Amino acid sequence: MDLSEVQALQAAGLPLRRHPWEICRARLLRDWLRGLSLCSPVVLDIGCGDAYILDALARSRPELKCIGVDTAYAAPQRTAAGSWLYPELSQVPADLPSPGLVTLMDVIEHVPDDLQLLRDLREQGWIRPGARVFVTVPAFQQLFGKHDELLGHFRRYNSLQLRQLLEQAGLRVERVGYWFFLPLLVRCMEIARERLLGVGEEKSGLVAWRQGSAVSKILAAILYVESRISGALGRFLGVTIGGLTCYAVCSVE
Repeated sequence: MDLSEVQALQAAGLPLRRHPWEICRARLLRDWLRGLSLCSPVVLDIGCGDAYILDALARSRPELKCIGVDTAYAAPQRTAAGSWLYPELSQVPADLPSPGLVTLMDVIEHVPDDLQLLRDLREQGWIRPGARVFVTVPAFQQLFGKHDELLGHFRRYNSLQLRQLLEQAGLRVERVGYWFFLPLLVRCMEIARERLLGVGEEKSGLVAWRQGSAVSKILAAILYVESRISGALGRFLGVTIGGLTCYAVCSVE
């Protein structure tokens, strides 16, 4: 979760309740990592927010050294799960091995120049050939609405746009795809309502989430099964099935 959303919840005196989308996303990332051989045990999460994803990896893979970078932090700190968080990449200890995995999960849509951000990461020298890169972004510019404005998004992407962007940044793209087909249908209806009736969100869906943990876990399980089925069905049929999130698996050459 973005730190601005955590702060908004705290300011309103509301408990932090994890959205099913976040729970499912962490599980899908862990699935992808299972059995994957990394060139280094260091995981670098750029734009790590409140470190939910990073801590999920730290708990499931104790052999990994998890590092997060987010400009919203005022000083380096350590989470209860053992992840280290830094305000800037330059503050990460120089004696750490270069990362074997770099994640940018719903990050590049927040910056005016996404290509320059990716090039800067490639050119700063710490991320070396052999590292894997995992990127997620909100899908389909046609669905850009008040929700995106509230979250500070500049744009949304389709799979072709994401592939071309990453290749321009000097990364080798191994696979692109989508997660969350069912939420995509819901989002389409929300955008239609917003444009036809002029009614939109006054706050983001994540901040507005009010369901308890039991409901959240059930919905996260449904999203997980749906994402696995749509992915398998798409591969079987040889077609791309869209979703609310677009992802890419890359490597550094």
